[in-house]
Amino acid sequence: LLMLQAKALWDQGEYAKTEAFLQQHSEILGDNDVFCENMAHSLFLQQGDKFEESIPYYEMLINSHTDASNLLELSAMALANLCVAYILTNQNEEAEAVMKAIALEEDNALTMGEVTESYHNSIVNLAVGTLYCERGNYDFGVGRVLKSLEPFDKNLSPDTWFYTKRCFLSLASKVSKLMFLMTDTMCQDINDFL
Repeated sequence: LLMLQAKALWDQGEYAKTEAFLQQHSEILGDNDVFCENMAHSLFLQQGDKFEESIPYYEMLINSHTDASNLLELSAMALANLCVAYILTNQNEEAEAVMKAIALEEDNALTMGEVTESYHNSIVNLAVGTLYCERGNYDFGVGRVLKSLEPFDKNLSPDTWFYTKRCFLSLASKVSKLMFLMTDTMCQDINDFL
């Protein structure tokens, strides 16, 4: 019932009120995974210095699944947001460690046949690449976006293309306005992709 009330605030885009509501009921909700994820998301979407505050809640989610060695049970968006929050708070090594853990666990799960498909690694890399493109670091951002789509036959879908093309269109806009100069390597990577 409390989460439904929080969802009503969330749906109205009242992230600060959602945070206050969840904080008010934190004793009742405790370290519940749903509470941690919702609190983290409400903090994350407020941006600014709230990125730093969202990290402990995302970390609680990871810690609750690390013992079971199953990060893939977590929402891919929660993992992506954690990595973005790490990057925005200059904790790149932590973001890289999470991304490596996701990739390793996804590879192991696919090899063992525990899952037939998993998009966690792709979604996290796409989110990180999009962040770097938004911040103007197209060299790294586009590379990360392209990496997120490999193998193309598995990861390229209408949903992933929607976010990928936004990065490419942003890049094309900057290049056409002579605000960014693409390297030969970047041009070749994009041509190979297309």
